Amino acid sequence: MRPRLWLPALLLLATALPRPLAAGNSVDGGYAELLHERLAGMSIDLQPAVTAFDYVGLHRQPDSAVGLRAVRAQLLSAKPSRMTPAERTAWAINVYNFLVIERVMQHFAANGAPPASVRDIPGFFSDPAVEVEGRHYSLDSFERHFLFANVERDDDVPPPAGIDPRIHFAIVCAARGCPPLRETPYRGATLDADLDAAVRNALLNPAHLRAEPRTLTWAISSIFHWYEKDFGGRAGVLAFLKRYAPEDVAGQIQDRGQKALNGFVTWDWRLNQVSDEYRGAKAQIR
Repeated sequence: MRPRLWLPALLLLATALPRPLAAGNSVDGGYAELLHERLAGMSIDLQPAVTAFDYVGLHRQPDSAVGLRAVRAQLLSAKPSRMTPAERTAWAINVYNFLVIERVMQHFAANGAPPASVRDIPGFFSDPAVEVEGRHYSLDSFERHFLFANVERDDDVPPPAGIDPRIHFAIVCAARGCPPLRETPYRGATLDADLDAAVRNALLNPAHLRAEPRTLTWAISSIFHWYEKDFGGRAGVLAFLKRYAPEDVAGQIQDRGQKALNGFVTWDWRLNQVSDEYRGAKAQIR
């Protein structure tokens, strides 16, 4: 079998915000505008499979802090206890992804340089990040509580029933190795299709599924290593890949099983910042 051909077409978003971020007509309207103005993407096989965020351009905008506070207030004006399960999951994904962006923006150097990686920010995932309905959460505890049924990731404890492993491909930790940040907010009414698309798009990206031409095998995302239990163990990972991987890869896994896989792709923790050479170009991610 020959390696798959990667056919990228770079698509970029304008960076100029002529006004503070609008409140919008819905709880995620301001977040939607933020994504529209600051997200850049690369299309692989006509799908948005790689994204980067223009933190630097946003930092240079004089009213960015005001706009981010408005987006935060809008997202947190909703009460998750009053939502359906699908609405709550979609809301929590959007809030998590926004909080990551917000926390990166809070840690620029005095010379205007963004952090090289979130791993350089002490307590990025563990320090208090948000209050929801009277309870304080770090990014880690927010993720566990609202998206993974308060799972305790212990080797001897199976994950709670009902965990949806597709969510691992929807939340984005501001690293180049992350799955693509969705160009529009997740919504409860379309959540199942949105999560399917998130997984399929991520698996187009060699950061999550990489051909090894010499061995005719595939290396898979570290997500499958870190959260293997959420996928139902190794057999569950294989079944997941058969369902969501591109057709040629799924066929190889069907034919060869575990032998089709060859380890895990090393996670790239560098900040998913838009390259300077592309800033200012207009994008249309479709």
